[in-house]
Amino acid sequence: MPRKPRPVAPETVYHVTLRCNNKELLIKTRKDLESVLCVVAHYKLEYKFKFYGYCVMNSHAHLVIETPADEGATISKIMHDIALKYAKDYNLRHGRTGHFWGGRFKSPVVESDSHGLNLLRYVSQNPVRAGMTDSPDAWEFSSFGVYKKGEPDAFIDLLPSFDGLSATRKRAAEMFVEYCGAMQEKQNDCWTMNYAVGTESFIKKILRDNGLAPPWENGLAAADPPA
Repeated sequence: MPRKPRPVAPETVYHVTLRCNNKELLIKTRKDLESVLCVVAHYKLEYKFKFYGYCVMNSHAHLVIETPADEGATISKIMHDIALKYAKDYNLRHGRTGHFWGGRFKSPVVESDSHGLNLLRYVSQNPVRAGMTDSPDAWEFSSFGVYKKGEPDAFIDLLPSFDGLSATRKRAAEMFVEYCGAMQEKQNDCWTMNYAVGTESFIKKILRDNGLAPPWENGLAAADPPA
């Protein structure tokens, strides 16, 4: 069966998931973890995409990327370069050969209002769901700390809907921390398995724009936004 075309559009938010080959725990050392972020930072400067969030784990990485206005800088081009450079650097550093990443990366399009905030919670809670930490704050290799402070840095752009939580960033940060502290009862696979996540009208538009006739009823709703 042919693959569905990857959604392609400028200024679009994607939830990218990259997994190591055979889901192995290859990203083991501090250097391995930090290098993922260094490679992303390198291509953020080159392609000028917005980078709203991340969580790097031992077997995979979550990246929340908004493609730039340049139509040539597609999510496929950006991720091809990120994945290739990291794999080459990793294999050279570890004296390793062969595939590093396993298969095609996943990249659902996410409607970046309240659904974007839900995605940031999902990404932040990854180490907790994996049983590695008791709270999102305890995992160093995540964008949670930036949102906890409520201020962007040289690496992370704050999701616009984060500012919509409150008139002040201090209160928005408090609300976001509270929201991330409420664990989802189970992992919601819509963030990795669906073609797009958002309102029904948003998903139908994405499908039409990519030559897939709606209705396609796979996952039209995401988790409730924060109150």
